[in-house]
Amino acid sequence: MFGKFLFFDFLIEFLLDNEPEIPEKLYILRIFDYFVTGHQIIPLYNFFYCNIYLLLTYISFSFGWDVQIILFGIILNFLLFIKNNGKQREENKSYITHIKEWLILTIFYTKPLVDKPYLSTSPRDFWSNRWHSIYRECFRELFYLPVRNFFKFNRNFGFILGILSVYLISGILHDYIDFVSFDYSKGYSIGDPTLFFLFHGLFLILWELFESKILGRGRNFKDNLTTKIFKILIFWSVLSLTAPWYAEPLIRVKYIEANNTKRIFSKLIEKYANWKM
Repeated sequence: MFGKFLFFDFLIEFLLDNEPEIPEKLYILRIFDYFVTGHQIIPLYNFFYCNIYLLLTYISFSFGWDVQIILFGIILNFLLFIKNNGKQREENKSYITHIKEWLILTIFYTKPLVDKPYLSTSPRDFWSNRWHSIYRECFRELFYLPVRNFFKFNRNFGFILGILSVYLISGILHDYIDFVSFDYSKGYSIGDPTLFFLFHGLFLILWELFESKILGRGRNFKDNLTTKIFKILIFWSVLSLTAPWYAEPLIRVKYIEANNTKRIFSKLIEKYANWKM
């Protein structure tokens, strides 16, 4: 975990000290412009920087989960070894028992927030099993299943709209969070997260249809090692190409600088170092 913290800190310092200029035109519009005019979509360094930004997102989630589990372990250890007061009310004992059970389930039986996403062999494997997996059942029960079941007369149509509904809602939620968090006068554009997630929803649909309809493979089909490596490379190539779509809006509003606790304290210390009563 300490190594992960050092790597996390290194990535933050690198991104803060080497931030590139981000074009005003949106990434998706530059892609369209490339096919019309042939203009460069993104400088190579910017592309590399955005993918490092994506890596930082993974490390931050993973490190945050590790810290949370350690804190939960400390609390559980305290609760397991404290002596019960004989006069303690039964309902308070019950509350403590429930807390212990919840902590044990979270520490030992709950999947981590991000579970080795670099081993993802498909969009479904990434979004459903390895990235924010704790939200999977929520989105499945609230959006995917109701929409799919509404179109029971056409299974494929219900599957497509169910998937798109999940990614649409996810994108809107990210847009809302960004809307209340960032200063749009600095260049943040509304709608980027929604379009980003809709693209990946469409990518998942095309991937699933290709495997099931063209290759004739079901979800339970077991790939050999070579096929898994090939699928990992294909999936991450596409995800890497969309990294600027995810990262550029955050870079424009200097998200890391605004949320970097170490630099915030450094600025405060520098500002008030010579302050006198």
